[in-house]
Amino acid sequence: MIVPSARWFAVAAALGVVALLALLGPWGSFALLAIDVAWVAALLVDAARARRFDWDDLEVAREAPPAFSVGRPLPVVYRWS
Repeated sequence: MIVPSARWFAVAAALGVVALLALLGPWGSFALLAIDVAWVAALLVDAARARRFDWDDLEVAREAPPAFSVGRPLPVVYRWS
């Protein structure tokens, strides 16, 4: 399942601003369409690369304090390799 990130939604919002150029003439519509196609193509390429990733080689280690206190934030570190 493809789950878009916050950055993906930020680009979508920026494209909404670029969409205002489409009001200036037909060249703006074609430019917006080209940018949209490139944006969706980048998403699909990224999804295909993630699908080929070997998740068995991914190691995650969690480093946390031995005890937590209620209402008090303590650091938890994740190490990815």
